[in-house]
Amino acid sequence: MAESSGRQIMASVTQQPQVTATEEPARKSWIDSIQKDLPEHLDWWPYTLGAIPLTLFGLLVATGLLLTFYYVPSPDKAYESVEQITHDVYLGWFVRGVHKFSVDLMILFLLFHVIRVFLTRAYRTPG
Repeated sequence: MAESSGRQIMASVTQQPQVTATEEPARKSWIDSIQKDLPEHLDWWPYTLGAIPLTLFGLLVATGLLLTFYYVPSPDKAYESVEQITHDVYLGWFVRGVHKFSVDLMILFLLFHVIRVFLTRAYRTPG
């Protein structure tokens, strides 16, 4: 009996989920939209310079939210709160470092992105 119930459990775990007829078109259109090939002129590494600052901004938001739990924005307590984050909070020094490094890299990659836009004249309307 235990062996047959074990088989039933394994069969239910390994069984593929059923996709209903109403979910199928939405699923296909979503998969088709992410599997489109890039045009030849966009398949070049400088075109990633716009996505890198966006990713770094997401990292800044995440680390900034973590830092706001401990930072005290008053003139009297600001320095002490930064010292506490750096020395007393578990991995606080690491979160501060990632936050600062992300800001520096975001500014640098935004500058690279603006330079790439001007050099490739991507600001003009096509045609």
